[in-house]
Amino acid sequence: MLRYSPDGNTLAAGLRDGRILLLRSPEYRVRNVCRGHRAPLIALDFSADSRWMQSNDAFGALNFWDTATGRCETNASATRDVQVRAAYACAPRLCTCLPACPPARRSCRGCRCSRCTPS
Repeated sequence: MLRYSPDGNTLAAGLRDGRILLLRSPEYRVRNVCRGHRAPLIALDFSADSRWMQSNDAFGALNFWDTATGRCETNASATRDVQVRAAYACAPRLCTCLPACPPARRSCRGCRCSRCTPS
């Protein structure tokens, strides 16, 4: 999974092992490595000011990262007002948006309802 920051200075590369590489654009040299997810990433995006990055993994974890340091922010009040470009309302295997989703659905991946698609 690849995402550019809104300012174009950072490329985030989400890896299958849950790590996120923050690469400096346009040289594409690794600036920081974000470690904290224990499952593959399913969503990744930046705040409008490119200072924060939000990531979701397949186990439902939601992390906010300081893009300058690559550290996961554990203080919820620090990210309280962060606006990311895409917001995901539910985590995989926790889809509760029935009847919009088929009853057998266990994941929001591929779902087109308003609760699961980026807003």
